[in-house]
Amino acid sequence: MIVPDAHIDLNSTQWSENPRDAVVLLAISNKHDRSLLRDYLPATFDIRTSDDQSFIDVEFDICLIDEQHLLENREEVQQLKEDRSPEFIPFLLLSQSSGNRIHEAGLSHLVDDLISIPVPSEVLRSRMDLLLKTRAYSLKLVRQNRQLEENNRKLRIFEKAIQSVNTGVIITDAQQQDNPIVY
Repeated sequence: MIVPDAHIDLNSTQWSENPRDAVVLLAISNKHDRSLLRDYLPATFDIRTSDDQSFIDVEFDICLIDEQHLLENREEVQQLKEDRSPEFIPFLLLSQSSGNRIHEAGLSHLVDDLISIPVPSEVLRSRMDLLLKTRAYSLKLVRQNRQLEENNRKLRIFEKAIQSVNTGVIITDAQQQDNPIVY
């Protein structure tokens, strides 16, 4: 499945900005391939498998999935992506057939990247790192959007309160010189 690079020290390889927080779900049907991946990935990752539970029940940052697993669990993957939207939850398809079965089944929208296997380890590392960074940016945007929505909600309450007062209201900016009127 993975073509190891003899000249690369897997323990010193840089992954994402904060690999200790990355949870990797291995949804690989072949136990030997799953074991190879588990051994290959840095120990800093929290590695989980989908053997004993459904996708919806597992919290993860990236899922390495094969064609068989995706075909068997297409509804769960679709449901997970819908339920967790607008979060970006990357699914990296590892395929021996360039994803032809997935494309023919109309499921290419469920995967975020595809790697034909066997794959050089540096390619797998690079793709995982990119997807994990994209997820981190997505989570940051989701948090910022929630904060913006909360700020807007408070602003609307403030505006309603000021508009409902029967007396005049003057607001100044105490942080500027001469306290200029801002409202």
